[in-house]
Amino acid sequence: MSFLCRVAGLNLKDRMRSSDIREELGVKPLLLHIKRSQLGWLGHLARMPSGRLPLEVFQTCPTGRRPRGRPRTRWRDYISHLAWERLGVPPEELMKVAGERAVWAAPATQTQISVSAEKRVERRFNSIHFTDDENFSKSDRQLQGCHKVCILQCMDMY
Repeated sequence: MSFLCRVAGLNLKDRMRSSDIREELGVKPLLLHIKRSQLGWLGHLARMPSGRLPLEVFQTCPTGRRPRGRPRTRWRDYISHLAWERLGVPPEELMKVAGERAVWAAPATQTQISVSAEKRVERRFNSIHFTDDENFSKSDRQLQGCHKVCILQCMDMY
């Protein structure tokens, strides 16, 4: 992130959110790229011929005793949850849908930044202070003590 700050000509004193800097520069989050790559790899696994080592590793179930506590999350469980969460593909149909290249390529490569953008707008809206004060001047945008922006007289800010 420090590299992007330098590219944008910003420093810590500017106090900009990382998401705003990425949006300004047109850079997608790294985690989004990783998840898209993982979904793409699942498509490769689904189309692999049987007998290939990566497919065998994906399909095997570990044997023997496990340590105490909660079992570790397997990649299969993680990718099933990711596909269900991002694409709405149920775990039972995951390998069948991922095996069809034409069907799988479009959803697996879609960028889904809108969820994080909606959360950011919701956080900003929740930090807004509502007021009915008629005598509220535009110079008093910041309230004393709560540091929240008043919305009814300050709609020009948004």
